[in-house]
Amino acid sequence: MEDNLGKLHSDVAHIQSDVSEMKVNARDFRKEFTGLVAVARSEINDNLFKNSRGAVEHTDNVRVELSQKIDTVRDRIDSLRSEMMQKFEQVDLRLQLVQSELTRQIDKVKESVHRAKIQNLLWCISLGCAFFYILAHALKWF
Repeated sequence: MEDNLGKLHSDVAHIQSDVSEMKVNARDFRKEFTGLVAVARSEINDNLFKNSRGAVEHTDNVRVELSQKIDTVRDRIDSLRSEMMQKFEQVDLRLQLVQSELTRQIDKVKESVHRAKIQNLLWCISLGCAFFYILAHALKWF
């Protein structure tokens, strides 16, 4: 039994040395991994900083381009608006001319209708007188 105890004791000592060796290896791996993680983190931060700076510059460039395009479109709209206003003013002038011409012609028609009424009245009076003359002549009033 002492033999077995000695064997067991040596096996436990061997296992303890293996566990100690594994702990040392784990510490070394952890230190190495922590160093690799720190390097990767710094590289990622550097890349993110570079990319974010590039993204900000790209965003600024896009903003400037869009502002220029918007200004160009605004200028085109303003020029089209001024052209349309000029055309509307021309149409307004034409309408005023047509209105004044129509008013003048309507006044002429009113005047000619007034003259026609007077002439018509004179014709009616003349016909009435003619009928009275014929009636007086037929009745031998004179």
